[in-house]
Amino acid sequence: MLKIFFVSVIAILSGCSLFAGNHITFNISANKDLNPNIYNQSSPVVITIYQMSSISKIKENGIYHFLNNTEIYETDITFKEDIEVQPKQQINLNQKIQNKTRYLVFIGEFRSQNGRDFAKIIDLSEADISKINIDVVNNKIILKQHYKREW
Repeated sequence: MLKIFFVSVIAILSGCSLFAGNHITFNISANKDLNPNIYNQSSPVVITIYQMSSISKIKENGIYHFLNNTEIYETDITFKEDIEVQPKQQINLNQKIQNKTRYLVFIGEFRSQNGRDFAKIIDLSEADISKINIDVVNNKIILKQHYKREW
């Protein structure tokens, strides 16, 4: 009985290993009207994906402070990748989740950053996510998460 208990505990802990060694697939899809200029001409945009151990400083100081002072957040950033996205482009990307990563932060470097749609945050501790669809539409990012275990 004790042996079954320990095997169960090990199985549970290994299933909840805080994302160590896991990967997430990002499916990035851009529309034809991506990042328009004043003449409504489309242009590429850079999407930056940050893996972060904590977002408490972002919550405290705001997303614009983060964008303008990323060196202050270096201890919280576990991985960063910039992806240039062209209008009408589809990109599939598989990214390893670093051991201390708890959050994913997505920033679109659009010409116009009106509202909150240029930045998104996902708390990885809330679900076991295997894939994220990232739709880049005009000047905003739209996310849809796919879970490893859907109940």
